[in-house]
Amino acid sequence: MMNKKVLYMDWKKMGMTSTLKKKEAQQKMKEWREQDRKVANEHVMNRQFQFVCKVTEDMPEYMKTNLKNMPNNKGYIWKGIQYFGHLSAPVGSNPDQWTLFEKRPGGEMLIHHIHYGQSKKIFRKRPQHPQELIQHIVY
Repeated sequence: MMNKKVLYMDWKKMGMTSTLKKKEAQQKMKEWREQDRKVANEHVMNRQFQFVCKVTEDMPEYMKTNLKNMPNNKGYIWKGIQYFGHLSAPVGSNPDQWTLFEKRPGGEMLIHHIHYGQSKKIFRKRPQHPQELIQHIVY
């Protein structure tokens, strides 16, 4: 009878060791995944930064000069990236409102009036046509 108890204890010990090894392996896998995510996130951030730099180089000069003289509640959308003016907003203006201009092919311009957290209005302005409301989104 003594032998059976010892065998049972040995089996229990082995089970504990394999459980510990399994936990250690899971912990290592978790650490590797976290490390891979960090590397992947750094890679994604570098790619996005390179994209922003490339798009900024392609921006027309008149937009760059206008941004230097524009308040920071106005700006442009160029190739999907929002650029805001360099000057401070006028005194008394609402800091939750801003306007962005987006040039489109054919002389068309989209004007985005954004009231942060409340609504967004998009107007279309075509040459020799009045400004028209395209979309009104209420949050």
